[in-house]
Amino acid sequence: MNTELQKEPGRALLPDIKISDESLSAFVKASPLGIIAVDLDGIIRFWNKAVEEITGWTEDQVLGRSTEVLAQDQGEAYERLRRRTLQKEIFTSVPIRAVKKDRSPIQLSYSAAAVYDEAKRIVGTVIILFDITVKMELESALRLSLNKMSRVVDETVNALASAVESRDLYTASHQRRVAILACAIAEEMGGIGKDQKKGVETAAILHDIGKLHVPFDLLNMPGHLEDMELALIKKHPQTGYGILKGIEFPWPVACIVQQHHERLDGNGYPAGLKGDRILPEARIIGVADVVEAMSSHRPYRPAKGIDAALQEIDAARGRLYDPKAVDACLALFKKGFVLPDDNRNFHHQSAWHICGASKNKL
Repeated sequence: MNTELQKEPGRALLPDIKISDESLSAFVKASPLGIIAVDLDGIIRFWNKAVEEITGWTEDQVLGRSTEVLAQDQGEAYERLRRRTLQKEIFTSVPIRAVKKDRSPIQLSYSAAAVYDEAKRIVGTVIILFDITVKMELESALRLSLNKMSRVVDETVNALASAVESRDLYTASHQRRVAILACAIAEEMGGIGKDQKKGVETAAILHDIGKLHVPFDLLNMPGHLEDMELALIKKHPQTGYGILKGIEFPWPVACIVQQHHERLDGNGYPAGLKGDRILPEARIIGVADVVEAMSSHRPYRPAKGIDAALQEIDAARGRLYDPKAVDACLALFKKGFVLPDDNRNFHHQSAWHICGASKNKL
């Protein structure tokens, strides 16, 4: 091995290392990655120790055979990839099925490229294999676990929403409609990931759960409320936080519910938060909450209508309400967005599903 240092103008000193064919062969044989060399006819000419450990086939059992030995009835997939390397295609970490000598199935990461001789002619293919069976099994188990967790979350949300519905149909309907509008606003705003949108939906469906602790007669009382009565109603965001804080949602649902009546100028409640101290999800729900509440009929007053509701958020844009959420909401209704009727049976349906149905009418 020649390790004499060479120096070129403008370059650091580097050793001129030349590796003998014997050393390179030993290195490839000892590699922890499975390495196979195949000639132009698809016949195996080299098979290192790592491939033996992955497949159970020894070198003397496979030399002179095709790569179909890896997959039996899936051999055409390997042959198709090999032929494409002869067209100078390079493959990196392609998941592919294989079968061990004992016929047990495995999953491999397959990388391959053409091999050239000194005249730069293609003389075969080198294939690098890595057993990813355990990795794929773990990923599959993780997906199942996440799907199960998602179902548990949805069932928990529906159970909590049902508790509100069993006591007050108006509040339950309001929560669902706010969830639909909040999801539509989030979608219209853009730049919000799928997971965060799910958090918006979940918090919106539960945003008034604290009203479970407000006397029913007070919630539906017509006319003017006394200061003490209004103060009691205004406790519902904090009460909702107390109900939800012990549930391990994937999103800050309890905090979003706590903040949905906060306003940008600090004149909201319960904490008087300002600006960016209010969670983005709470700012979205705050806009949807106002629009739904003003546009809908309540036992204690007639509906003020969607036009009045949109005028309200537009007039207070940037002062009370998040400007991006307001702009998105106004754009939605300008395009013809329609909230479902109060009496529509959308319990247990995803707000995103209903939101999509409403937007399809645009």
